[in-house]
Amino acid sequence: MLRSSFLAAAAALFATHVTAQTYSSCDPTWGNVTCPDDAALGTTFDYAFNDTQAEMDPRYFNVTAGAQLISFSKDEGVEFAMRKHGDSVRVTSNFYIFYGRVEAIMQAAPGRGVISSVNLLSDDLDEIDWEVMGQNNTNVFNNWYGKGNRTQNHGEEPLLADSQTGFHNYTIIWTEQELEFWLDGNQVRTVPSDEPGKYPQTPCYINLSLWAGGDPDNEPGVIEWAGGETDYDAG
Repeated sequence: MLRSSFLAAAAALFATHVTAQTYSSCDPTWGNVTCPDDAALGTTFDYAFNDTQAEMDPRYFNVTAGAQLISFSKDEGVEFAMRKHGDSVRVTSNFYIFYGRVEAIMQAAPGRGVISSVNLLSDDLDEIDWEVMGQNNTNVFNNWYGKGNRTQNHGEEPLLADSQTGFHNYTIIWTEQELEFWLDGNQVRTVPSDEPGKYPQTPCYINLSLWAGGDPDNEPGVIEWAGGETDYDAG
């Protein structure tokens, strides 16, 4: 079960991916297509989940998978569950940011092959993310990709405490000049905009998710990356 609450901030903001999570419903690079305008945030947004809620607030969030697997509690915010093959939860923001600061306070889900994720994703598949693997209680991962190129730009960071038994602050600071990844208030990685690869530079929505990287229907390379086939009993 993934547990999370949020903070989001400034010229932009906050947040937490179903099998190969990266996709677009309307990519402007496809050619002869007309995509709708991206709804901008343009301010600071700070949101905490609690037990007064019965669902994700539709003013701010769009549930694209697993609405029946989401619940709320007084002390631990929103909970995403995974119980069987085919389960996943994916919640996206109804707005986009173009540079800014995003913070998610999250307790990751346990279980081999279970992935808890906070990411920024654009219509043309720029991506910036934090991902936590359920079988790994010592390290967490951050990544950035340009235009769907997922072959590079992977980082791994040690945690001082178990990511599945306590809450941690996963922060992304995204500017025109560089990407900063922060973990529990400590800056752990900086990516300059001139680093090889296509630096993310298109408006992104915020994506929170719990998904089965080790689903047996996934490609072998994805299952291996996720730590093995998914243990649904632990999700």
